[in-house]
Amino acid sequence: MFEVDINFIAVVAAAVLAMVIGALWYSPLLFGKNMKDCEKPTLIKRLAAFFNCLVVALVLAYFIELTAVADITEAAILAAAIWLGFIATTLISGVIWGKETLKVHLIVAGYYLVSYVAMSILITWITYR
Repeated sequence: MFEVDINFIAVVAAAVLAMVIGALWYSPLLFGKNMKDCEKPTLIKRLAAFFNCLVVALVLAYFIELTAVADITEAAILAAAIWLGFIATTLISGVIWGKETLKVHLIVAGYYLVSYVAMSILITWITYR
């Protein structure tokens, strides 16, 4: 395995940022009114979501270090490439094979794009400022 030095403070900060973005993204201020089937999150669901964000932030930090990304532009490009190659393409299966609407797909995929880019920028900024 490749040895990298991960800034865990940056990882936790990025996970918190993703949770804040998600809270805003799925609020009535932005796209919450379009997500009719979403139920109000319980504490357990919020903790699970935070753990999920921690894992994503850790993997993003790993790739940032592995690829020697050192500025926020490169961080944003890396995150967008990860999103396009893995997230957007995986999520579209719900539209192709499932019953998810394109509108819901775009809302969910948009959240992941914004949060991945924001997390990568924050991790890079904290690590290399």
